[in-house]
Amino acid sequence: MPAATKKGIFANKQIPKDANFVLATYSQFGTSSDKPSAKKDFFAAISEGNILILDESHNVAGQSNRGEFFKEAIASSKGVLYLSATFAKTPQAMPVYAMKTAMQEANMSNDELVRAIEHGGVALQEVVAAQLVESGQMLRRERSFDGVKC
Repeated sequence: MPAATKKGIFANKQIPKDANFVLATYSQFGTSSDKPSAKKDFFAAISEGNILILDESHNVAGQSNRGEFFKEAIASSKGVLYLSATFAKTPQAMPVYAMKTAMQEANMSNDELVRAIEHGGVALQEVVAAQLVESGQMLRRERSFDGVKC
């Protein structure tokens, strides 16, 4: 795409009429949330009311500038498809998933949710995952270790 066209897209903060989706990498949004960026402004604008598909979504979970930027985009979106093999790796990752799943019905602040998961440990993470599966909000795929020798 010519540079002039890219600048126009960022300036307009709209998906071109001949496009159906936008692909981006997390690294395109840098690590500093307070630094102005045409890409960040564009992504924030197009996130509003749209569906986000976040592959390796654990990369935007937790307390980081990138995470805070994506939390704002998630909040303004219509919905999110989270894709991650390690979504519950740490309790600090859970608030980003609570934003657009039934976990928000717990009516807990982010800090309260993190503390609850820390206190409940792996057992609570398993219960949360099972409930998300039961509600149809999570697909869980596991491989059997039958026949695997250590």
